[in-house]
Amino acid sequence: MAADLRRRTLLGSALAGVVAATSSHAAGLDLNDPVQNLLAFAKLTGNSAGGAVLRWHTGIINAVQPGEKPVPLVGYEGLEKELWASTKEGGPDGSFTTTYFDIGYFTDLATGERLRRWTNPITKETLPTMPFRSGRFAAALKPGAPPRAWQRRGDDVWVTNRPVVGFPALLKPELYPAESAGPFQFFSVVRTDRGRLSEVSDPKVTSAPLSWSYTLTTIWLPWMRMGQRPGAVVWAGNGGKYAAPGDVPEKFRAFLAEEQPDYLSADEPLQDVRTMWADYMKANPPADGK
Repeated sequence: MAADLRRRTLLGSALAGVVAATSSHAAGLDLNDPVQNLLAFAKLTGNSAGGAVLRWHTGIINAVQPGEKPVPLVGYEGLEKELWASTKEGGPDGSFTTTYFDIGYFTDLATGERLRRWTNPITKETLPTMPFRSGRFAAALKPGAPPRAWQRRGDDVWVTNRPVVGFPALLKPELYPAESAGPFQFFSVVRTDRGRLSEVSDPKVTSAPLSWSYTLTTIWLPWMRMGQRPGAVVWAGNGGKYAAPGDVPEKFRAFLAEEQPDYLSADEPLQDVRTMWADYMKANPPADGK
């Protein structure tokens, strides 16, 4: 799941690290300037001219348990859609607004094909999977808030974010003893966005090619039915941008046709805030109706 990953990345706490010792200036771009810093981020991860951006991501999920070696559980394929717009309130201050969505499915580790049913290698229980959806999440991005500490090696530039978020769990253990990991839920993310300084500094470029990677540590996914077992899942993924909707592979288009036919065409394909945990609770109301 990218569930909340992108939004929590954008809204996360200040970044660690410093700009690399090599100069952060190129073709007039100064990454130490908050406005130009955010402009480079918008070009790399989104589109500084505004509009929809599509980012693909894929990876594997491992179970991490105390005293045990990590156990590979499933793979996944996802597609983020983010709507970018520059803001002009009070003058062109270099700010942007974004609206974020994510959708995807889980895959067999051996074949890469979509999994509709899955045998948990830890509990040996065979279970239905469910697609993941995340969004609608909106954010206002302002220069310097948070600061983004770019690094550079030659023409390679990258920026890393490390947000950690905790909150009361949506699925209460007394109502969902098999699906809830307990009363507390958390996300811990390390995400790196990488590109070319020559591209993000080019005034003619508004959306530069992107390569990104991340790890996300969170509680057991509800459909895995791991209950309050000690441990967590770690998502390890990578991705990039599609230049146009037509670049989305046919296999993923078939998934969208089944689960969310308007995902590529609609400005806002998800009208309400969606997460895997909320979707699971909606599809599986608690037995006592509370």
